[in-house]
Amino acid sequence: MVNGNRTMNDNQLKWILYALEGTGIAFVGLFLASYLGGLFMVPQTTVLHSIPEIKMALSVLGGILLVLIFIAVIFKVKKSSNNEPTTPKQQRLVTPLTVGLLMVAIAYFLFTLHATFTLSWIGEWEPLAEPLRSWILVTDVVAGVFLIFRFIAGTLAIATASLYFAKKGLTQSTLYKLIRAILVFEGLYWIGLLPSGVWGFVPNAGGLNGLNVNLLISTGIPCIISSIGIPIVLFLTAIKLKPNQSLAKPMKWGLAAGVLYVLTLWLNNTGMWIISILQKGSSVALGTPEAILSFGSTVLGLLALVISTAYFAKKSLNNQTINLPIAGAIITALGAYFLWNYLTWIYFGGWNQWYAWFLGHNLDLYLLVLPLLGVPLLFYKKSFGSEKFAE
Repeated sequence: MVNGNRTMNDNQLKWILYALEGTGIAFVGLFLASYLGGLFMVPQTTVLHSIPEIKMALSVLGGILLVLIFIAVIFKVKKSSNNEPTTPKQQRLVTPLTVGLLMVAIAYFLFTLHATFTLSWIGEWEPLAEPLRSWILVTDVVAGVFLIFRFIAGTLAIATASLYFAKKGLTQSTLYKLIRAILVFEGLYWIGLLPSGVWGFVPNAGGLNGLNVNLLISTGIPCIISSIGIPIVLFLTAIKLKPNQSLAKPMKWGLAAGVLYVLTLWLNNTGMWIISILQKGSSVALGTPEAILSFGSTVLGLLALVISTAYFAKKSLNNQTINLPIAGAIITALGAYFLWNYLTWIYFGGWNQWYAWFLGHNLDLYLLVLPLLGVPLLFYKKSFGSEKFAE
């Protein structure tokens, strides 16, 4: 009877995960098409998700996706409370996990492609007075040039995924070379934010006398931390990642990169909420239930995720194992944050400085696809064994 229940549960899980991936593919495809379609319109910053028919389709698919994520999480909790084993590692080429990885690579590439070829920002500094004009010129141009490195990283990511499926797997040496290149180019992209970070700390540089608090909070602090910290840990991860050698050292720096990414996202998004409140009053964050939830999930939710990620990294290094279900929970939570906040605008509309940032200038919005990767990991192999970390 127990074996029968396990078989039934595994079948239910299989259909939940494939329904999740199928819905996710449709939603993410429409989401990306909404942004990419704007490249051919005037102004170039137009996003097609405001078209009623597209907005309706996104709302339906997004709602189903959220429900499926919730069902999968409940299913995981139920399996864990019953002490049932997690689904064993699957050897098939196409699994929910590989589909999730492919979707993340596609979203990373196409969303970056959209940002790279949206050139309407060129010349926006012309009508401004000094010193603001020079700072906007420098920060925009440097960030635009270094964004090309993320585009290259995205191209390599989609090429890696395509080669994996075309060749039904990749050799360790080939895979490691491609991963190292992706890490290096992604790290180079973050260096391009250094002038923006410096700008936030320079008195009289924001068009006001003295230090501009808004600029410091929204740009200076997050850009300084991310433009220095993230490249260092990504480069070290790439250097330490070598075939047939211990994964202890690259995992150490890879986990550090994960913590810094989440920390940067918290600083950046929280900073945007703070300056929105300073400029428009507390009602912008506390005036409606959906705004309260978005504000709380940013200021408190992402902070809790920073702490959880740091604790997970420390525990993983101490135990010399990566607990994949916990990693999946962190990835799912991060993706659900972006997914919910995007859908909040789809469902409730409204426009303020927060949404102008989140929907129009957020180069990390593609992370809303992460639940397609994180949810399958919840049910994957228990841990990434300590033998992989052996010196």
